[in-house]
Amino acid sequence: MLQGIGTSGTAPIVLPLVGDMFRKEKDVSTTLGLIETSNTFGKVLSPILGSLLAGLIWFLPFFAIPVFCAVSAILIMMLVKKPKNDKKGPDFKTFWKDAKKAFHKHGGWLSAVFAIGAILMFILFGILFYLSSILEDHYHFNGLKKGFYLAGPLAALCLSSYLTGRIIKDNLVRMKWITFSGIMLSAVAVIAVRFSEQFIYLLIVFLICGVGIGAGLPCLDALITESIDKEVRGTITCIYSSARYLGVAAGPPAIALLMKGNLTWMIAVLAFFAIVAAFLSFRIIRPEADSANS
Repeated sequence: MLQGIGTSGTAPIVLPLVGDMFRKEKDVSTTLGLIETSNTFGKVLSPILGSLLAGLIWFLPFFAIPVFCAVSAILIMMLVKKPKNDKKGPDFKTFWKDAKKAFHKHGGWLSAVFAIGAILMFILFGILFYLSSILEDHYHFNGLKKGFYLAGPLAALCLSSYLTGRIIKDNLVRMKWITFSGIMLSAVAVIAVRFSEQFIYLLIVFLICGVGIGAGLPCLDALITESIDKEVRGTITCIYSSARYLGVAAGPPAIALLMKGNLTWMIAVLAFFAIVAAFLSFRIIRPEADSANS
């Protein structure tokens, strides 16, 4: 249950540098949607650009990574400025005490958000690995063409994240139900994979799955940003990001193992985790209870 939720004085931890830029709480969620969209847009470009570079020289993508990192670092140094009214943070003892207090107060629903984020990333990168294998083994698509097809579900996720960020504003109840609906849509899409391996059918199913996951991600970001005091919001956000990337790391190898057996087992595992995530969003994340009490 979300307890002690307040909407006054919050700002997105992912962009603390913008300071007074966000004068309205709805701008926070909109910006989180934009950040999630930008994050996903990088994933959209990744298979396309990677295939293009590998088509020139097979090891070129590995050399491109430090170049992109260097460009990102330069942009941060040039464009990210410290706010003029920035205050010195608390000492470590005070910070640790505040962090423990936040987890004691919000630990239940925060754990659910961490688990849901990890599961959604597990499903996303699992189905992308499966789609990549199908495109290569069954339809013999390689290189740039395969990269474009892989970018399809990510593009759907990207657009869904952007629109969701515009819709949710600072409405916590809306965030909860959009998250639940998105997860259920992804679960249905995962189960639908079992019924056909036709090319167009699979693309449509994975597009739908991308839409569902894309709807949930900015809501999870905004739930944390809108509910946690800004003194510890950075720590909570970092833990949430780490949980998500556990799902990223686990998805492809898990699906690779499951694909060696019956396809039904792979679908069952993905659907099971999706249902678990839906249950957590439905039962544990309960902002409507606090709205009623207030």
